[in-house]
Amino acid sequence: MRFAVKFLGCKVSQADAMLARRLLLEAGHEEVSDADAELHVINTCCITGEAEAKSRQSVRRSLKTARQVYVGGCAVNLRPTQFAEIDKAVKAFTGTAEDVASAMASTKSQPQGVSAPASMSSTTRSCANRRAAGLASRPGAACAASSRSRTAAIATVRTASFRRCAVPPGRVRLCGL
Repeated sequence: MRFAVKFLGCKVSQADAMLARRLLLEAGHEEVSDADAELHVINTCCITGEAEAKSRQSVRRSLKTARQVYVGGCAVNLRPTQFAEIDKAVKAFTGTAEDVASAMASTKSQPQGVSAPASMSSTTRSCANRRAAGLASRPGAACAASSRSRTAAIATVRTASFRRCAVPPGRVRLCGL
């Protein structure tokens, strides 16, 4: 299948998207331009409500040219149904970046709704850590109120150790060691 990869958000989101790209290429799929792709793979962001809206908008734009759209990333891990409900051709993948990339590379061409491995992606954990630091009041709200808060939160996240934890879709939970 011919595919194109897009990502929204941070460098972690880009790395997660490139992992999916690499596994799709290894599985024998062909990477082409957005306009020529039958499949668009989008790694989403949820750092702000606006980022979530842009992620949904990117999915809707992709549906204009692609036969199928696979979505993963932060916004999908927080609320997978908001993407799966956009269209039958959209398949939302939740879980770790590795699990999502593997599932995307091995999934047949028929969309089947929401896939829900038990683990949270590294990108979502990062956003959850920022929210736990008190930098957002609700899911979808900004994870950082100001650049100073964002810098402090990132420093906190880098120094803290967190293990992966299972959470139901639509929930964010911070798990400390």
